[in-house]
Formats: sequence, structure tokens, C-alpha cells
Amino acid sequence: SNKLPKKLLKCKGCEAGVALAEKVHVKKLEPLITAVAIPVCIAINGTGQCNPSTVEGSWACRDLCRGMMVSETPVLIDLLTNKGYTANGKCTAFGLCAQPSPSPAPYVPRSVSSDLSNLKGEPTWKNWPENGGKPTGHFVHFTDFHLQRDFQIGSETECGQPVCCRSESGRGRPGSSAGAFGDHRCDASPLLLRSMVSAIKNLSIKPDFVINTGDDPAHDVWNQTPQLNLKSVKEVADTLLEFGFGSLPYSQCFGNHEAEPVNQYKGPYGDQWLYNGAAAAWDTFSEMISDPRVFAW
Repeated sequence: SNKLPKKLLKCKGCEAGVALAEKVHVKKLEPLITAVAIPVCIAINGTGQCNPSTVEGSWACRDLCRGMMVSETPVLIDLLTNKGYTANGKCTAFGLCAQPSPSPAPYVPRSVSSDLSNLKGEPTWKNWPENGGKPTGHFVHFTDFHLQRDFQIGSETECGQPVCCRSESGRGRPGSSAGAFGDHRCDASPLLLRSMVSAIKNLSIKPDFVINTGDDPAHDVWNQTPQLNLKSVKEVADTLLEFGFGSLPYSQCFGNHEAEPVNQYKGPYGDQWLYNGAAAAWDTFSEMISDPRVFAW
């Protein structure tokens, strides 16, 4: 294939760069990475994530690339200085070297069956039939609110970035101005969140419990901090409480956007800011199915 040499060249070039970076003192890595990566990111339009030909001009890519590198550089440094990975392994993580072939799936000689009617040893909830509850019920499943807390009504919707409708996007032109309930080029406005939660609350069928499977923060990942992500988690929780969902059993988990940087969960102690902050935001629900205390390592 004609593509094979290019892929190999990228991989070998990355491995050589990683080997060189491993010899640089860690304090010099951050300015070195940003000095190289930001101009490259701008030159390639943020790998296609920004468009300098829109009304915002070159600012769209400058803002995105600088923000992403501020967020991602500590992760890059952690990976580059990690002695537990080879240069090839690090470049595979960067997406520049090929993933190793996965191991074949284990052979299962026969069908696996489960008896879902056997509840022996299972905990029972207070609304189950054996406790006087009803045999069937209803629940509300929220997911991916992606609340855009800095949503600006009347702002530009074609800003040349993955998410527009922010104050930084400038005043919208006729035909590309953000309405109060959002735009498909933006994330959910606070008014849209409130309208949706209110409409669900007013349905004739009342839920027995509520599930929220995460991704409360917006997609503007180059413009986020741990504090801003926690504000999104709290505003979503406060909105659900305001419209009366706090009296129901409630279960919440995280998506990939609660972490900062996006997708980068660090494990025990590294994400304690998120666990503690989320536990505080959810603490006022009367019955948490997913106990916030499990996040305290």
C-alpha cells in the first residue's frame, strides 16, 4: 500500500522525537512542547477542528490550539516521562504508531445462560413488590446534557470552532445568531436545560427513579478547567433539584467530559477534585442509588 510508508515514517519520527524528549529535563519540556505544538496545531487548523476562514478569522485556531495545549501538555509530559512505556508504546498512545493486534477472543464451548428470576442474595429496594411496591414502574434517563454555561444569546453560531455561541464568538450576524434555546453548532443553553427538565417533570406519567449517565459539561474542551467542569455538574444537579427530582431515588455516573483534560481519568487521588465536588453537588438528593461516598478513596 502507498499509505504504509507514510504511516511508518510518522511512527519512526515520533519514536525519535520521544527518545529525544526523554533526555530533556522535565522543567524544560512544557515550554518546549508548547513552542512546537501550538504553531503546528494552528498550521493544520487544529487537525480540522477549527476554521480560520470564518468571521472570527485566525483567532478561531489560535484560541483553540492554545487552550488545548494548556490543558493537554501536563498529560503529554506525564506520558513522555513515564519509564513504564517504550517509545513505540508512547507513540501508539499518540495515535502515530499502529495498535498491536488484539488477542483472539476466548473460545466458549457452550451457551451461557442466566436465570434472571433468581434474586437470591440480591438486595431489595423499598419499592419492590415484596416490600409493598408495584411490579412495574417508570424512570427518567438523562444523559449528555453538555450544558454550555457561558451560552450567549445573540452570539455568532459560525465561529470556526467546534462549539460556538459563547461570548468570545462575538455578536452574531443575521442568519447565524444564537437563539435562546440554542443552535446545532452549539451545546445546550441553560434555558434549554430548564425547559427540557420542566417538560419531563410535567408529564402525566411520574417516574419512580432518575438516572443521569453523565457528560454534564460542554464540548468546549480547550476552554475548561476542573472548577468549570464542577460548576456544570452542580448546575445540572441544582436544576434537577429545583424541578422536584430531588425527592426520587437518583443515580449518577461520569462520562468522558467530566474529566479535565477530556477523557483523562487519572485514577485514585488524581481525580479527587471531581469525586469530592460531585459528591457535594449530589448530596442534597434524598436517596442516592450511587452513593457519593464511594468516590472517597
